[in-house]
Amino acid sequence: MQSPVGKFALASLLLGINAPGADPFPPEADAARQEYEARVTTEATGPFEKSVFELNVRYVEALTRKQEMAQANGQLEEALALKSERAAIAGGKPMPATDAADTPVKVDIEDVPRFNESEGHGPKRAHNVSEYFDDLSR
Repeated sequence: MQSPVGKFALASLLLGINAPGADPFPPEADAARQEYEARVTTEATGPFEKSVFELNVRYVEALTRKQEMAQANGQLEEALALKSERAAIAGGKPMPATDAADTPVKVDIEDVPRFNESEGHGPKRAHNVSEYFDDLSR
């Protein structure tokens, strides 16, 4: 019969429970863990962070262009909002996970017609496609 301490040791091993502050890896696995962490950094974390940096650079450049356009069109509030966003991203603040802007008009997605534009599917067009474009050859 096993002692209660032996049973707890066996259960903690099977369930992955360790004493607080204890290293969950045995010393023999330390080299493999270090190799794994190095590969995660070089093959996953490093390329991801580089891509995020490059994306942020392009985003800040686009914000700069939009700010200049807003200023040229006399849209002061828009220009100031873009300047604030640009400063936040350039300062290392991450982009928000969701858009905090309120939608001025509520849209019920069920009211939006959906159709496949392939011939024979969905509603027929009221006019020929060519009527939507200027035909300079006429």
